[in-house]
Amino acid sequence: MTLIICCSMSAVFISQAPHSPRWDQSTLINSHSYPAINSGLTSELLVRPISIHGAADQTLLNTQVRMLGMFVYLTGAWLLALSVLKDPRLIFFFMALVLVSRYPFLWLSSELFAGGLLCAAIAVLNKRSRPLAGGILLGLAGLSKPDIILTSMVLVAVCLFLSRDRPQYNIKIVCAFFLTLTLMILPGIIQHGASYISPDVEPGSHSRSFFSFGQHYAALKSEPQQIPDKNPWLFWESYMAEDFPNAHSVKDVVFKHTGTYLAFVGKSAQRGASNFLLTFHVLTLALVF
Repeated sequence: MTLIICCSMSAVFISQAPHSPRWDQSTLINSHSYPAINSGLTSELLVRPISIHGAADQTLLNTQVRMLGMFVYLTGAWLLALSVLKDPRLIFFFMALVLVSRYPFLWLSSELFAGGLLCAAIAVLNKRSRPLAGGILLGLAGLSKPDIILTSMVLVAVCLFLSRDRPQYNIKIVCAFFLTLTLMILPGIIQHGASYISPDVEPGSHSRSFFSFGQHYAALKSEPQQIPDKNPWLFWESYMAEDFPNAHSVKDVVFKHTGTYLAFVGKSAQRGASNFLLTFHVLTLALVF
C-alpha cells in the first residue's frame, strides 16, 4: 500500500508539472542500433519500449520517461526498506523521506534507473536467500550508467566477503553477475564487432565524466541568475571555457586549474549541506526524537 500511495502521488506530480526534456529523447526509441555501453545500456533498453501516439511530442515523451524512472526508483527504495525495517510505520516514514528529497522527480532518468536497481539488488542480497536474483540486478545496475559498473563490482566484492563462509552462494552471485553483463553486451558485439567494448572517442567529443562535470559546474555557476544567459545543461561548454580554458578532461580540470576546482568542490559541499537541512530538518528531528 505504501508503494502504491508513493507512486500514485509521484505520478500525479510529474503529470501535472510537465516540462521540455534536456535532450532529444526520441533517439532512444527511434534508433535501430543497439545502445552503446557508455550511454547507459540498461537505461536505454528500459526506455525504448515507450511509444508515443501520433506526433513525437517531446514533453509527453519526457513525462513518460520520468514516470518510468520514478517507478523503478521508488520500487527499489521500497524493497530496500522492507529488507531492513520491520515496523510498517518506519517503512512509511522512510518512503516519505524519499519523496521529500524530490529525487524521484529527477529529469535525468538514468540516475533513477541506476539507484532503483542498486537498491533492489541490495535488498535481495540483504536477505541472503536469492543470490542469482541479486547478481542479475547488480549486473543490470552496473550497465545503467557508465560509472556504476565499479559500484556494482564493489558490492559484489562486499557480498563475497560477508558470505565467505558460503562458497556456493558466492559462486552463484559471481556467475549471475558476469553472465548478465555478457548477455547484455553480446548483441552489441554481434552488431558492431569487438570495437563495441572499447569504442574510439571521436575527434572533438568529450568523455562522459567531463561532460557530466561540465553540466553540473555550469548549473551551479548559473544558479544566482534568475534567468541564465544560456541554458547550463545545453551550453555547458561556454561556462567551462570561461573558468577552465584548455581543459579537455576532468584530469585537466583538477591539475591545471586546481584552485578553481577546489572552490567548486567547496561551494558544492556548502550547497549540498544547505539543501539537506532545508529539506530534512523537520523530518530528521522527528526521526531522532
